[in-house]
Amino acid sequence: MKRIWRNKLSLGSIYVELDKSKTSALDLTHKVFTAAESFGFVSFVEVVTESAGDEAYVEVLNPQGVRTWEPIDQISVTTKKPTNGLISYLETNHDIRTIRFYLGTACYDELSRKILLRDAAGVSLYVDYDEDDWGLYININTDIFVPFFGGRDERTEEMARRNTPIFKRFIKDFLALLPVTSWEWEEATPHMREYLELN
Repeated sequence: MKRIWRNKLSLGSIYVELDKSKTSALDLTHKVFTAAESFGFVSFVEVVTESAGDEAYVEVLNPQGVRTWEPIDQISVTTKKPTNGLISYLETNHDIRTIRFYLGTACYDELSRKILLRDAAGVSLYVDYDEDDWGLYININTDIFVPFFGGRDERTEEMARRNTPIFKRFIKDFLALLPVTSWEWEEATPHMREYLELN
């Protein structure tokens, strides 16, 4: 059976502007892990610095024992908060420019199987110590939450009914934790924006 949903980076993006005076890179990292609890788990962290560039610090977290898109009975979350190594790196390096997180979860596919998605969503924090506000992107890397791209029928409606609450809860919980000055959709299919009803 042909898959009726897509999985690729940035099928939708929400841009969030943050009040830097009310937070820090470490505080925001803790908030990502906290918000991930209702969604699933943090699967990957990358820190980018001005001096070392990409992959200055990398962690792969919460392995599940199955590959992405494979059936899974229950998610196992062994790392629910930032590791000591990550905390130490953020505290001792002062030229951080970007912190990227991938978040994994389990969703129901068109066969009603619960499957693993290790990179279902992404969070990218852009740090500029010379600016008053910081920017953060929430990237939606799958449309399994609202799988109407190829059509809206009984199967896709059922998938949306079961999967949409997972992502909608994560967005609302995460935004509530952040010192948000403003946020907006930057990219998303119209049916995703309308169905999630986040505005």
